[in-house]
Amino acid sequence: MRAQPKYEAVIIDYETLGQDPDIAPVISVSITPFSFDHATKKSMSQIVNSNPQFFAKFQVASQVTDHGRKVHSETLKWWGRQSEEARKKSLYPSPIDESVGPAHIRASEFIKQHCIPSPIIFCRGQSFDIPILACIIRDYEINDCTWFKFWNHRDSRSYIAGSLANPKEVNGPLPIGTYKDFIHHDPVWDNAKEILQIQYCTWYNSGEEEIPDHYEIMQSSGQIKVV
Repeated sequence: MRAQPKYEAVIIDYETLGQDPDIAPVISVSITPFSFDHATKKSMSQIVNSNPQFFAKFQVASQVTDHGRKVHSETLKWWGRQSEEARKKSLYPSPIDESVGPAHIRASEFIKQHCIPSPIIFCRGQSFDIPILACIIRDYEINDCTWFKFWNHRDSRSYIAGSLANPKEVNGPLPIGTYKDFIHHDPVWDNAKEILQIQYCTWYNSGEEEIPDHYEIMQSSGQIKVV
């Protein structure tokens, strides 16, 4: 049996109960490997349903009592304004909630299984998700994270802005219909959204895709605009 090809990149998205990566409790994480290969282009739902996916939902109490993490009341209120689907995915306590340390040991093994030895590690904004992961690796003593190379960290916002040659544009134009079924603040869907933006901006630059005359683009409010 032929071995499955290794992915060259991975994107990580945490959902939290605060905005400070040093002290915010994490409530869930999604990790999704991907490639830049135009020949294997997928829809957003195909990425969600067919790419390898790592998802973990976390116990909060031990993060507060044992690791000094603090729930931010305004973030908790913010969660109250999100969709029921997003809250069910990450916020509400459930039987699948895990301890942070063991879950990240599994996450490390998942990345080593599905990705090349030093994959490009994307997140949306270098000041949040990757610093959270770095704190967890340190605080929970997650050893053997040989894939976590600081020189391979990338911010998808900057990548998109650079690809579009517009420092103010941090979302890429995508074909109309791309956001069908999208669930905002579900980290699995957020990763798929970000992967498509990264891929399409890469393909626009390489000439493998043309920017459509009419397209969808996400606004800073999270609303989808058709242009």
